[in-house]
Amino acid sequence: MMSEDHFVRDRIASFAEVEMLINTARDILHSENYYLEIQRNRRGEDPLDAFSTKNTLLALGFDVDDIAAEIRSLRLSDYVKTTVDLKRPDSPEFWVFEKTIQNRSVYIKFKIRHVKNKKIFCMSFHFPKWPITKKPYA
Repeated sequence: MMSEDHFVRDRIASFAEVEMLINTARDILHSENYYLEIQRNRRGEDPLDAFSTKNTLLALGFDVDDIAAEIRSLRLSDYVKTTVDLKRPDSPEFWVFEKTIQNRSVYIKFKIRHVKNKKIFCMSFHFPKWPITKKPYA
């Protein structure tokens, strides 16, 4: 077992893994009765933070259906990285993407919680706090 100091948090998934994730998310979000949970607020987050999910959604005029549409339209070239859920390391990984929406860069971080039950959790959907410069399949 690795010590926490040697724990690898982020990785670059293979082309095939990213394609599979995108296709699975797309299938879930095209099905009936899917559940897309959005984390709109984070504990301790400044309510005026322009880079929060809540304020990004307001700035874009977006709701959950718009987020679902953006996730359905993800492409391999939007992929940034895959990362471990630090609060729940035994749960599915988070997948990070960056898209241009309404001429603005948007950071998207989500996981498929359960394929059969059609559950997706979107942790982040906000303007990035720092420039995203590395996209392995761009």
